[in-house]
Amino acid sequence: MPGTSFEYTVTDESNNDSASVEVVISSGNDTVVGNEQDNIISGGPGNDILTGGAGTDIFVWNAGDEGVAGAPAMDIVTDFNIAEGDVLDFSDILVGEESGNLTDFISITEDGSDIVIELKPDATDVTQIVTLQGKSLVDLGLGGFDTSTQQAEMINKLVQDGHVSVDS
Repeated sequence: MPGTSFEYTVTDESNNDSASVEVVISSGNDTVVGNEQDNIISGGPGNDILTGGAGTDIFVWNAGDEGVAGAPAMDIVTDFNIAEGDVLDFSDILVGEESGNLTDFISITEDGSDIVIELKPDATDVTQIVTLQGKSLVDLGLGGFDTSTQQAEMINKLVQDGHVSVDS
């Protein structure tokens, strides 16, 4: 859907309140900003900056959004917030994760004041990197976990808590 624009408008039953959000997807490097409502946000292919705003936001990565081995797509999520119920949806970009070990597909590290999530869509090469800007393991409910020895536990907790979505 690169090069596509969508506008969504939601109106309450009494037609007193409504909210709209326009989403533009291109094949390049995009900045996508949601609003105070619950948003579904996808930047598409390229290196994107994604901001959900307040509300429960679902950040989605689809097959074809990723880069290639040696040149992965690098997206930044500026305001991921588990307290608001935000979700990282990797279910479409990952292939075969439902029958494999999630650590073959996902790794989580801290890099300074950010969380970096590397995705291997087919369990071989990193082709998508998602940076949660300004977030720590504590912010994700993972305080006390060791990123070098407890990858499976961290990933499983995020999945079980509903903050990472994969095929199951």
